[in-house]
Amino acid sequence: MMQITKREPDTNREGPPPTAFSVKEFAEPEREPFEKRRGEKRQASSQRGPPDSKRCRPESADKHTDDDPNYDEEAVILDWYNRDLSLIIDKETFLSAKPMTSEDFAYAWHGVRASYGFLRGRLFYEVKVEDHLAVPHLEGEQHPHIVRCGWSIDDAGMTLGEEPFSYGYDGRAKASTDLKIKDYGQPFGKGDVIGCFLDMDSNPVTMSFSVNGRNFGKCYEVSHRSLQGKALFPHILTKNCTFKVNFGSERPSFRLKSRYRFVAPWTCRVQRSRQELVAKQFQDRQPFLDLHQLCPR
Repeated sequence: MMQITKREPDTNREGPPPTAFSVKEFAEPEREPFEKRRGEKRQASSQRGPPDSKRCRPESADKHTDDDPNYDEEAVILDWYNRDLSLIIDKETFLSAKPMTSEDFAYAWHGVRASYGFLRGRLFYEVKVEDHLAVPHLEGEQHPHIVRCGWSIDDAGMTLGEEPFSYGYDGRAKASTDLKIKDYGQPFGKGDVIGCFLDMDSNPVTMSFSVNGRNFGKCYEVSHRSLQGKALFPHILTKNCTFKVNFGSERPSFRLKSRYRFVAPWTCRVQRSRQELVAKQFQDRQPFLDLHQLCPR
């Protein structure tokens, strides 16, 4: 909103005469940046990341800097650009990660998504809790070491299980979505392997989890209509634990559920937030643009 007011010329001023009119703007209430407002929404959790913990995706997914690592963009890996800055990804394999634990970082959650999300299929990946990091400076923490894994849409925040369409299962035998927590499965920790199962071919879509091969049945379901065509991405969240993922680069640690396959070879997938269908057939390298040909039921 603006008002035009007439201004009398200043006869004592040197130089060229001023303009006859000036624009007086009425400033609207100052709004905080979107990312800051987004972070405030998640303050409902008592175990949040530090204020300077943020996602490190550049403004453009195709914008790279000299510090960017080299990796196979066709591979399903931990996404360097879709993580909290406080989570350190192994630059050799992009399949393991370690959170920062110094000072207040030890109180925080640290999250990362996979480089691809999925639109169809019965899919699976594994997370192994490799180590509990030493955090002797923590005080009053009932659960200083936790890993939470599951699935989320790319628009959701990094703290898995605290927003809609963000579904996680953690080592306290708790499952959570949209800040709603329920009992599920069994506790797990160092040395355990968690299986994350997603059935995108069923209606509604279903999710389940396993620990060391023992599956606990359906944990969550969501309708295709609610997802509105958005892909679900593998998503891991950690607190003072190192972990390693298996998207299909190794044999499964335990027997898979019937008709499920690892996420890595699957062709019906979406890369990062670009939401572009990767139209590639990995066997014959012939492109197809028909979604139903790419993603047969």
